[in-house]
Amino acid sequence: MVKHKLMKYLVLCMMIAGPGLLEGQEYYSQSNEENESKWHIGGTVLANFGRSINMFEISPSVGYFVFKRRVLLGVSAYYTYYSYNNYMDNYEYTSRSHYLGTGVFSRYYFRSDKHTFINYFYLHGEFELLTIVDNYKDSNDYKSDNNTNYTNVLAGIGYEQKLGKRLSLSFTLLVSLMPKDKSTYTNPIFRMGFEF
Repeated sequence: MVKHKLMKYLVLCMMIAGPGLLEGQEYYSQSNEENESKWHIGGTVLANFGRSINMFEISPSVGYFVFKRRVLLGVSAYYTYYSYNNYMDNYEYTSRSHYLGTGVFSRYYFRSDKHTFINYFYLHGEFELLTIVDNYKDSNDYKSDNNTNYTNVLAGIGYEQKLGKRLSLSFTLLVSLMPKDKSTYTNPIFRMGFEF
């Protein structure tokens, strides 16, 4: 089921990115550097609402380019709300989770003055602090509240697809460098977001 959803997601991403890859992009040059802002604003917004499962996520990020726009240093914040309602015969339970976090990240862009798609690939490293607040309640009046703190270290590679002069769509493939039992992620991690 998860592999099927991931495949749908990858096909959608390729449909969005495909035309730009075939047509080419405005390549990076020194003249482009003078016209572009050194500030980088990005993030994602996700939502999924259903009968049993509801999820909403927002994760803004802000960064600043240094070293001739080759290195991006930034900060990010995360908030995810997840709820699960299960109804069986005479038993009902509800689980709600809030993921709150902040992090710092860096990217190294493979820039050159030559016209090549390699200019839009980047290496990505990230360190994040995350708190998960879980609330559980069932029809037998059992309640449980838990707070758990996590530290995550992520690394990977990404690609930025230009959609205009300042807008781009980014695709990032990451892996968690933390042991499996201490990470909130399952490898690999795929992210897609808009950036200005």
